[in-house]
Amino acid sequence: MRKVVPFLLVVALLASMPAQVLAVDGLFSRKVYGLLSAGLGTFLLVEANKARSDANDAYALYETTGSPVLAREFYNTSREDDTKAAIFLALGVGTIGYGIHLLLKSDPRLPDPEDRALAEVKGVKVDLGGDPRSGLVGVSLRRGF
Repeated sequence: MRKVVPFLLVVALLASMPAQVLAVDGLFSRKVYGLLSAGLGTFLLVEANKARSDANDAYALYETTGSPVLAREFYNTSREDDTKAAIFLALGVGTIGYGIHLLLKSDPRLPDPEDRALAEVKGVKVDLGGDPRSGLVGVSLRRGF
């Protein structure tokens, strides 16, 4: 069942999208990637909730058990599931945030690499760049023809 849910989620998201979004750029639009990211983030949050409940169950068993060997095993399982829940929670929140960021952009195309500079004077672009190995900062001048 867990393997089928993400596939069904993707199919449902693609089927519910307006035809205009798929007509322009199809699978390369920001809205598609935004919906997929939001869906994946939701899935990760559900998995984080399941891992957290598993960790709580293992900790409850740890508290009630009488054997030191079983207590250690339940405690380790509880810690592993807590870690898994924290990782899934962070990934889910980040993925949903990125999906919302993509959905709120007005341009339907993916971003093109931009040739930005700190300043532009008479067609010459001035930019600052650093070298992490040497720790130096340099000024680069570029002119487009």
